[in-house]
Amino acid sequence: MKMPGVLLMLLVGLFLVMGCQPQEPLNGSANVQPDRAEVFELLESAQKKENVFYEGRYTREEVFAYFESSYTEDYIQTMILEGGNMKFKDGHWVLAHIGSEFIEGTYSSGDFDETTRVDYPNDTTIIVSHEYGDGLYPPHVEHITFVKTEAGWLVDTLEWEWTANPPHETDS
Repeated sequence: MKMPGVLLMLLVGLFLVMGCQPQEPLNGSANVQPDRAEVFELLESAQKKENVFYEGRYTREEVFAYFESSYTEDYIQTMILEGGNMKFKDGHWVLAHIGSEFIEGTYSSGDFDETTRVDYPNDTTIIVSHEYGDGLYPPHVEHITFVKTEAGWLVDTLEWEWTANPPHETDS
């Protein structure tokens, strides 16, 4: 009658071994380039994180920890902390526009379609080019660059290319 005990120990051991295997990064494998649909999912997931980053007082480390699964350190520093959405006040980072979501220097997700370009210039870079202009923003192309990291594919840069006159530009 010792067989059930041995079987139980074997199952527990197997469970522990399987449960301790390295997990794939939340944003896809760092070793495989995501396909077009997966790239859009990564962008939409990151955008959702921005949309629910509500009012509060945060340390620099807390901001980085919150966004590190979607963005590189450079992107977090330049676009999140220094991009106009947050400001440093009384020793903490707070939303610059109280009561709002991020509105400055972010990309527009959810409108990706067959006209959105996804280019793979090399094994470590993906560039998404997305035309946008909704009346609030003049027509422009958003170039969103992903880089391959040990943590998976992360957004590294965002550039806007104006297809009409940039805002606040006046004729001389």
